[in-house]
Amino acid sequence: SVFFVQGICCASELPSVRKIVKPLNGVHSLQINVTTRRVYVEHDADVITAQTIAE
Repeated sequence: SVFFVQGICCASELPSVRKIVKPLNGVHSLQINVTTRRVYVEHDADVITAQTIAE
């Protein structure tokens, strides 16, 4: 799933995003692009939905 995160403006914020998303059950990996403000999350949709990750 791909998420637009308006609040990401610099690399120093990446650890905070990882700290929130990575521990979620069903999340396998994530990549963050600061330039486009997009977070790419590989997850098991049967375990956690994109909506739940977004919340």
